[in-house]
Amino acid sequence: MTLDNQEHQRSDSTEKIPKVDPQFSPEDLTDGRDKGNWKTRYPDKQAQSEIRCEAIYLVSLLIICFIIFFLLICNIFQGLFVFSEPNPPLFIGYLGSFLAGLIGGALYDLKWLIHVVSKGHWNEDRKLWRYITPISSGVLGVFVIVVIGSGLFGLFNTSIMENSILVFALAFLSGYFSDYIVGRLQDLFASIFGAGHMNKKSTNQTRYPEER
Repeated sequence: MTLDNQEHQRSDSTEKIPKVDPQFSPEDLTDGRDKGNWKTRYPDKQAQSEIRCEAIYLVSLLIICFIIFFLLICNIFQGLFVFSEPNPPLFIGYLGSFLAGLIGGALYDLKWLIHVVSKGHWNEDRKLWRYITPISSGVLGVFVIVVIGSGLFGLFNTSIMENSILVFALAFLSGYFSDYIVGRLQDLFASIFGAGHMNKKSTNQTRYPEER
């Protein structure tokens, strides 16, 4: 076999390999860039300023909420609240759940900000989603704990409410995967109450919010 034929077969085999759509950096460290292409995809000063503001907002929110959460679990604030038992543990537990959910949502939000900026998908229309997601994740974290503690439909073991660390962990995960959980809850209630108008594909639609 000649050298030309070998090169032709090699090129044919290369063409048959499907091109992989790059996702997160562990799968594609180049972000779809050619070697040596180091300049930003956002040369506009306004875009750079808004991206910087979003990053500062999310990082500041993470740091502040983590400090408050750490002080909370160390019982630093226990003397500041004048309630009768068992209200202080209940109040502090829900406050901790809100902070844990908010931290989870902000962490997820920050990850997606890095992802969309590096891939060139950042746009102004998603700013509202990125600013509000941590707050909505904190609220979701609280009510996930409320649903578990209520023993709704007997789906959950209410004894886990006695372990505060487990409660905060569940709230954090609820905040981090808030879009996925909302989609699952929609499917759950659709199956229970027979809500046929609900979209059965809600879970898939909420998996990657920046790719909707």
